[in-house]
Amino acid sequence: EHDTEPWCDCMPVRILRKIALNEIFVNIIMFFIAGNVIVMMLEQFPPQVSWQSALSVMEIIFLVVFCLEMVIMIGAKGPKGYVLDPVTCFDGFIVIISVIEAAVGGGGSAF
Repeated sequence: EHDTEPWCDCMPVRILRKIALNEIFVNIIMFFIAGNVIVMMLEQFPPQVSWQSALSVMEIIFLVVFCLEMVIMIGAKGPKGYVLDPVTCFDGFIVIISVIEAAVGGGGSAF
């Protein structure tokens, strides 16, 4: 993917491609994915009241980070490239479902 031509040859796309292909960016996203998994493992039924507010804040942070990642990846790959890549398409689907869940006030994690 490093050697493919940008979907749109303009400065914002070149910047987003640099970010998306950067190893530090990828590692930061992996850190947030691991953190989200840990937060999901901490959820239980019935909920532990003392943890609920902290877990809710962390879920919002994860959702914001994953939404930002989605925007960066769509800008870097282009809408068509994003949807045609099974990995990013699946990520986008999960993010959209998570945004809908947060908007309707559903319980559960951001991912």
